[in-house]
Amino acid sequence: MMKIFVTVSISFLLIIILFSCVQDKITFSILSIDEQGGLNLFTAEKSVKIHPIPFLDRHQLIGGYFYDGCFYFMDKDNKIFKYNIQSQERHVLVSLNEKDFPKNDRYKIRFVNENIIIFSHYPRYLYKIERKNSKIIPIRISNNRNTNISHSDNGIYYSNYGGEIAFFDGKVEKSLGIKGEKPTVSPNGRYIAFTSQGFLSEKICILTLDTNKVKTVDRFYSCSNNRIRWSSDSRLLSLHPVSEFSLKPFFIIDVQKMEIVYKSKKVDSVNWFFFGN
Repeated sequence: MMKIFVTVSISFLLIIILFSCVQDKITFSILSIDEQGGLNLFTAEKSVKIHPIPFLDRHQLIGGYFYDGCFYFMDKDNKIFKYNIQSQERHVLVSLNEKDFPKNDRYKIRFVNENIIIFSHYPRYLYKIERKNSKIIPIRISNNRNTNISHSDNGIYYSNYGGEIAFFDGKVEKSLGIKGEKPTVSPNGRYIAFTSQGFLSEKICILTLDTNKVKTVDRFYSCSNNRIRWSSDSRLLSLHPVSEFSLKPFFIIDVQKMEIVYKSKKVDSVNWFFFGN
């Protein structure tokens, strides 16, 4: 009788462990762009090389934005292109006039959806393009420290001159009272991921807007300029530390667990986005 009980107990325990492994299995797809414009699709199981994006230099690759299966970028003639990853077709969406936007300047696409495109002009000037009529509208944020902004349905998150995360709703600029850089709002609007500088290190933190509580997920040493991306369902964060000394891996963070759940091999990546998540 005891033997049967032990056998059943062990079997039940194995089922629980197996179920937990299935539940904890992380699934994601990341589209990464290397220095030469090569596209690589990363999952938890493997990485696959795809065709490169042709005719782009490093700055255009870094300054591009991925949305709905397409890569948006600005060329040296100040034309904003839409490049379809699957069909490899590209076409011009908007041509900026040289009088207001000098050629060969440093522009970056900061946000794209079906209605608008937001791009930045060094050092901290932001512009919104209405896609239905190609109208260009300046975004005036007087206390914006740099062009690392994040767009939500209600407005724009940014870092102000006091080193705090702030919010602009189109009319009023308001500090959230939390020190941080490169705020990145989740698609569901509930969280803000951001970086916090320390001595020879940079922390990755997540602010829950409902409670105004901050959780430090991890700290990276001898690295700066951690770049952050959200999955479309707001469950996962992807970040890629940048170092002058060596290549670094991708890290995937589970927002509910507030911990790193995946680490890739070291990769050459100048830009990347969640793909289909």
